[in-house]
Amino acid sequence: MNNPIKRRFASILAAGAALLLGIQSAWAQVKVACVGDSITAGYALQNPTVESYPAQLQALLGNGYTVGNFGLSAATVLKRSDYTYWNTAPYRASLQFKPNIVVIMLGTNDSKPWNWNAAKFDADYRALIAKYQGLTTHPQVYICLPPPVYTPNPFGNAFDPAFIQNTVVPAVQAVAANTGVTLIDNNTPLLNHPELFSDGVHPTPQGAGVIASTVAATP
Repeated sequence: MNNPIKRRFASILAAGAALLLGIQSAWAQVKVACVGDSITAGYALQNPTVESYPAQLQALLGNGYTVGNFGLSAATVLKRSDYTYWNTAPYRASLQFKPNIVVIMLGTNDSKPWNWNAAKFDADYRALIAKYQGLTTHPQVYICLPPPVYTPNPFGNAFDPAFIQNTVVPAVQAVAANTGVTLIDNNTPLLNHPELFSDGVHPTPQGAGVIASTVAATP
């Protein structure tokens, strides 16, 4: 390509392509880490990569965001429990993701009778929030009220609907109030809607969509 006009035209095209790639890269830099348990992971959904609440949140937010699903079935906020989220592979991956926004929805498994400890739940939840806030990206952290649970369900006496509503929900509200993080209410929109749960605990695709919409609408 010896013609100077052609060389100039090629340079303009290359510069335009680089600018476009730069804009796309900037869009993708808003990273949202969805931290949670099986409800976040998409347990019981036929296709969690499309139907889970983080996947539906990605669709709602669009190309300006990259949403990561760091849900882990049975996970708890509590460091001492039957299956703590701390020090697991999804937890480490959520930190390495270098998020700009973190959405935490835990508490359902903490409510199990053999796990629950109110004082430690409060302390460990605060510590988890602080861990994300201390990342070099200084992400904005949101915490969520856990969805309600319904009976009958196939999990025996693991989950008590009244305990979730009367103990866990206020405990999460207190954590939000005392740390100053924004609270997302993923409980109220799903109350009195057992049809939005596949087994009384885990949302259907439609239930996950309600959660995704609530998270997406939070300022």
